[in-house]
Amino acid sequence: AHLNLGIALEIVNKDKEAEKVWRHCSTIPDKGLKDPKAHAHAVTSCKYNLGRILHRQGRNEESVDVYMQAVNTLPLDYSPQSLYNMLGQSLAAMERFQDAEKWYHKALKAKADHVPAHLTLADLHAKTGRSDSARELYKKAIGLQPNSTDPYTHYGQFLYGLGELAAGAAQFHKAASLAPDNFDIAYNAGNYYREAKMYEDAEMYYRKAARLNPKSVGVNMNLGALLHLLSRYQEAEVYYNEALRLQPGDQLTMNNLRKLRQAMQKH
Repeated sequence: AHLNLGIALEIVNKDKEAEKVWRHCSTIPDKGLKDPKAHAHAVTSCKYNLGRILHRQGRNEESVDVYMQAVNTLPLDYSPQSLYNMLGQSLAAMERFQDAEKWYHKALKAKADHVPAHLTLADLHAKTGRSDSARELYKKAIGLQPNSTDPYTHYGQFLYGLGELAAGAAQFHKAASLAPDNFDIAYNAGNYYREAKMYEDAEMYYRKAARLNPKSVGVNMNLGALLHLLSRYQEAEVYYNEALRLQPGDQLTMNNLRKLRQAMQKH
């Protein structure tokens, strides 16, 4: 009951209340319970979720402590791969990369096809200059879960970081085809295609993102900037004005609009 209550509170953005529930749940003794095995599982899951919420808030030292408590009291039949992987992520956030890598490998030993651990290990290899092994891990994750967006977006970000802009954009295109209603993926696809100077594709994804979230200042501004770049001044002006309506006084948009009107006067 405590586990599900915490999850319900987190869903409605009541992190403080969720944290309180999971802290309490983590300390409930099993004396006199009908099913101590189920209780042990629930306590471990409460610790996992408590660590996860602390990590999300950037409280990584606290999250590592909670995860280690969970590891040290782990029921024998508990599937530990997600716990190990999240422990690795908190350690990586503290730049304890060797320790993080150890737990990623433990996660993969517990479940060889655990895609989140392939991706976090690949991200770690990329961050520590091991591009070749990172590339292989991303490809393996895609092979294991070809219908999930996460492997494509992680791999796309990696390729972009290497300067392989068109290849990075292509991964976001694949992700967008799997999640056609995902605003973030469509918007990032637009950004990546723009960086790759593939302006037709960039425009398509910016327009798609604008349909998915018409109130996004960033999409309106970036679509305006792209149309400005393509000398489609009147269309650009519409999107700049919409960005300013949504966020009045935004300096960057105002500067772009001023430059646009100067260019319009010359034509």
